[in-house]
Amino acid sequence: MNHADAIKKCIADQIGSWLYQDVGTLIGMGVDSFDAVELLMRVEDSLGIEIPDPADGFRALMAMTVDEFVEFCMQYAKTVPDEL
Repeated sequence: MNHADAIKKCIADQIGSWLYQDVGTLIGMGVDSFDAVELLMRVEDSLGIEIPDPADGFRALMAMTVDEFVEFCMQYAKTVPDEL
């Protein structure tokens, strides 16, 4: 499983459903600020990385689409091999 797939699995596990490319924003899928914190922690544990809190706060994170969230996390996963 590559990093992007692992991150999408973390999102699906957090919200309890599988994701599709056109699902909209995380907040639109019911992710609140507590879910956003737990989601970041889940991704960190899954990939063995550390992701700093978003500079714009967790509301900005919740406004991201799935692809934007994956891209945000991937910038911190670049030093980790892509095979888990």
